[in-house]
Amino acid sequence: MCGIAGIISRRTPGVAPARPLLDKMLKTIRRRGPDGTGQATFRTEDFDVAMGHQRLAIIDLVSGQQPLGNETGEIQITFNGEIYNFPSLRKTLESLGHSFRTQSDTETIVHLYEEEGVTGFKQLNGMFAFAIWDNENKTLTLARDACGIKPLYYSQGPKGEFAFASQLDALLAVPWVSRAPDWRGLASYFFVDYADAPTTILESVRKLQPGCALVWKNGALSEPQWFGGLSSQAFDPADSEGTVQATLKARLSIAVERQLLSDVPVGVFLSGGLDSAVLLASYLEHRASSEVETVSFDYGSKHNPWELIAAERLRSHYMVAGTLIDATGI
Repeated sequence: MCGIAGIISRRTPGVAPARPLLDKMLKTIRRRGPDGTGQATFRTEDFDVAMGHQRLAIIDLVSGQQPLGNETGEIQITFNGEIYNFPSLRKTLESLGHSFRTQSDTETIVHLYEEEGVTGFKQLNGMFAFAIWDNENKTLTLARDACGIKPLYYSQGPKGEFAFASQLDALLAVPWVSRAPDWRGLASYFFVDYADAPTTILESVRKLQPGCALVWKNGALSEPQWFGGLSSQAFDPADSEGTVQATLKARLSIAVERQLLSDVPVGVFLSGGLDSAVLLASYLEHRASSEVETVSFDYGSKHNPWELIAAERLRSHYMVAGTLIDATGI
């Protein structure tokens, strides 16, 4: 989990400059990325642009700081997430003449954008929310993964200004963002526990829809553009039960293996339920039990005690380490 934020302000008297506002926004989301902070600034004829990043280092711990640019620095990205197929994308992009200076998955997105623009995002296999500033074309492009795993909020001001962030509360530092409620978003929140994108609980803030990109240029926003995402790979009704089981297991194994791509240790949240038990078993196909750390939460009377018992039995069966966190106060 990292934090991204940015603001585009109009250069007119009496309007707060972009950089100090970005500082306030990044301070709000610092807990999302305690390993480092970075900023980049640009200018257009009428606007100041500032984008920043709060980093939680997962891949390329040494040289993966953001915002990160292409060879010329004309294209810059601030990115939250992980791209699982970046090694294969990197090989393709290198064959096209692109030069990489880091080992991070982030840089792959920059060069992919250079080659194919928004349409290239459909090749990304991962969870992500990012913003790309194209200094040659003076455009800001936002994008979010097809499942909507990583959040991305934005707001447009009355004079073409624009701001985005990983968290809604970071946008409260922006002068034109009001606290007036969005009743449709509030109704969604109270009925289904979340505000359905593109609405939020605030009238002046929107949430980018999953699998979509949004482009700002010279004070104007494009309509959200679907760039692709989830593909339908249904099982053949004629398949036997054994074939379906083998196919499902193989797909699950590939998905779990991709999640293990990291330069820091990866653990498993173990509730004792079926889903986390299956994930742990699949994890152990790729790692020795001595390398695996599990974490469970004890909610006291709010929690089903049988789940903790099941979690402990799973740890004992697979001979993996475990940590129990007291969450009774939550």
